[in-house]
Amino acid sequence: MWCLSGSVNGHKVKVMRDAGSTTCVVKRSLVEEAEQMTGNHELCMLTDGVVKRYPTAIVKIDTPYYKGTVKALCKENPVQELIVGNVSEAKGVEACYEVEVTEQSEDRQT
Repeated sequence: MWCLSGSVNGHKVKVMRDAGSTTCVVKRSLVEEAEQMTGNHELCMLTDGVVKRYPTAIVKIDTPYYKGTVKALCKENPVQELIVGNVSEAKGVEACYEVEVTEQSEDRQT
């Protein structure tokens, strides 16, 4: 799993870019309870098709993929401390699609 360094609320974290996700995910312990929790929950379908409900927070992130404030799902133990999905203006999405198209093109030629 390829990860880079970034920050959540000024805390240094490992960041993963997930081009298959429509949201961001943050480790719950990095969220400031009173100021950042929205009081709302959202449903999330995991890779195995299971749907779970997670609380949301508004957090400040600084990563190579995106810098600014995002709404994120809060999980106790995500695979990385911060996962950046396909949020508006996130970098890296186009590069992922280019690789996918190239691989498909090569498969069709053989």
